[in-house]
Amino acid sequence: MNRLVIIGNGFDLHHGLLTSYKDFRDYLAENVIYNNTKAKFPRNSELLYLLNSYFYFEHNWSDFEEKLSSFDLQSFIEEEGLDLVCDDEEDIRPMHDQAVIEDNCFAKLALLINGIPKEINNWIYSLSYDKIDNDLIVRCIDNQDMFISFNYSSTLEDVYQISPSQIIHIHGLAQQSFINKDQIIVGHGNKNVAIPNYKHRTNLLHDMFAEVTYEKCKHFYRDTYKDPFSQISFLTPYLSKIKQCKEVLILGHSLGSVDEEYFKYISKNIQLNTRIYVFYHKVCELNDLKNRAEKYFFPHETIFLEW
Repeated sequence: MNRLVIIGNGFDLHHGLLTSYKDFRDYLAENVIYNNTKAKFPRNSELLYLLNSYFYFEHNWSDFEEKLSSFDLQSFIEEEGLDLVCDDEEDIRPMHDQAVIEDNCFAKLALLINGIPKEINNWIYSLSYDKIDNDLIVRCIDNQDMFISFNYSSTLEDVYQISPSQIIHIHGLAQQSFINKDQIIVGHGNKNVAIPNYKHRTNLLHDMFAEVTYEKCKHFYRDTYKDPFSQISFLTPYLSKIKQCKEVLILGHSLGSVDEEYFKYISKNIQLNTRIYVFYHKVCELNDLKNRAEKYFFPHETIFLEW
């Protein structure tokens, strides 16, 4: 075991698995039957509405996760809370209106914070690996390698028959039962989010209600923070194996800034003569990959190979 293989979502996409951010939204929109009735409903229309309204991206998970730290909380509170109450100052019912704004915003933020990891778990667990084309199998890895997977899927276990003892699922592994949001780690990497002050639109009392709600909802940025140092602690038992690696292969990972600390940790703990091979699909992404690799892996030799 002298190689470390790091895989990202591009690895699953390479195998034809529907694991893009768009595929996740499609999963939520898929019609299902409830209570044996003939009526069909989207799997989770409310979460889908929130994602499409505030986090609309086509493919990249990294875009979505980075957006969590720049979430426009004020617009969210105005649209999901303030717009539900009357703008007529003569018709203001302070306790009622404050409760309406808070209750609706709190419920929808809770759905984002807790519902996203839950639905990701259920979605990934529902994937089938039976029909993966043999031509898509990556021949450069074998069952003697050590793996760090940024994916929630069991592609390595089910397709490549890699022993779970050789795989670190740094952000969790989808399971049949979902217990809590810590089971699937998803979030942004900005520990010190600069949260602007609430900007009043009007002098109406309702706007003051919205400001109070805004202050109470700032926990969203903390609750969606993906603390890399907490997850890095899971690598500690494998540190001696990481230090022994002569090569590092990176397959299907964009080296996005949200995972920067993981790569810096690995770079710091591998031997100086260890070569790092970064595999890429699109030539248009190569310059960004090189810039990030230089930042993360210097002074190690980094080699880029088209996948």
